[in-house]
Amino acid sequence: MELLLLGIFVAVLIQKYPISGLPALCISGFQPDDMQISRLMSGGGILSNMKVIAIVGISSCYSGIFKGTDFLHGIKDLVGRLNSKITPFGTTLLTSVVTAAVSCNQTLSIMLTNQLCGENNPDKKEFALSLENSAVVVAPLIPWSIASAVPLAFVGAPTMSVCAAIYLYLLPVWHFLTRQNKRNLYYKGKK
Repeated sequence: MELLLLGIFVAVLIQKYPISGLPALCISGFQPDDMQISRLMSGGGILSNMKVIAIVGISSCYSGIFKGTDFLHGIKDLVGRLNSKITPFGTTLLTSVVTAAVSCNQTLSIMLTNQLCGENNPDKKEFALSLENSAVVVAPLIPWSIASAVPLAFVGAPTMSVCAAIYLYLLPVWHFLTRQNKRNLYYKGKK
């Protein structure tokens, strides 16, 4: 809300945008008259975010349906057994790859990974960091995921551009290695 008010303040007082044009600006977004600037600066508004709102809403419904019907119970048991064989982050990372590939959606992937792995991670702060470094960054690496396909289509880049997303590959690897090292030090201190 603060950003909205700040934007209105800047538009009216600094850029001298007419107050009467603000409702249309909020709904349809900004459209500059200059075509070259328009290619870079057009957009915003409620209408341009309707797809995102729909995706998040539908994802939340699916997540709620899966949770309410206990549809994922068998998979949850499998994830629990996997968690006893590898690290909790390793389980979260593998689960996020599968959920991102199946759901084709970053939001649903995060919610499903949370539902499947949450009980196996008693430290909620650590689990939130694991979700961030797995489900959030893995979804854009799946070529058919919305998190990958939409931005690539928007800029007209080929699907192979995902290979250049080095940060998205390095973040889970770094998190895994630092947590593995922390775990090894923990068990070494127990001996």
